[in-house]
Amino acid sequence: RGLKAIRVMLVLRVLRGLKATKATKAIRVMLALRVMLVVAVLGAVFFALGPYLAARLQNLNWSATGIDSFRFHSHVQARALLWVRLTNLLLVVATLGLFKPWADIREARLRVQSVSLVGDGDLDAYLRGALQDERALGEEAAEWFDLDIGF
Repeated sequence: RGLKAIRVMLVLRVLRGLKATKATKAIRVMLALRVMLVVAVLGAVFFALGPYLAARLQNLNWSATGIDSFRFHSHVQARALLWVRLTNLLLVVATLGLFKPWADIREARLRVQSVSLVGDGDLDAYLRGALQDERALGEEAAEWFDLDIGF
């Protein structure tokens, strides 16, 4: 191990000491191309992975949210989210950033349209009961703090 490291260090020192010939320039160009390729591949993987994770998290969070007999159900698809993000990116680049607000709205619309409320019973009756409970709680809090509010 130690001898191998010493050899590598010696080769690097010799290469540094050589004048920049066509061969060393070609090696540097090939190395730069490899680095750019790796960066491009990683960027593409993360660009594709982002919508998948966002879709899974949204589906998990909203599908686990509810109260009493009412639950939300989210069914956003990663493929649709990827398509929206890709077209948004292209349009933002093509318009030099002017499309950015519309791009944000397009993604938000897709996410909101994929959420629905599922439940047993009448939602209006449940909301009326919740509003009455809220008013009663507000009145009791005012009594407790001894606040007199009147017109």
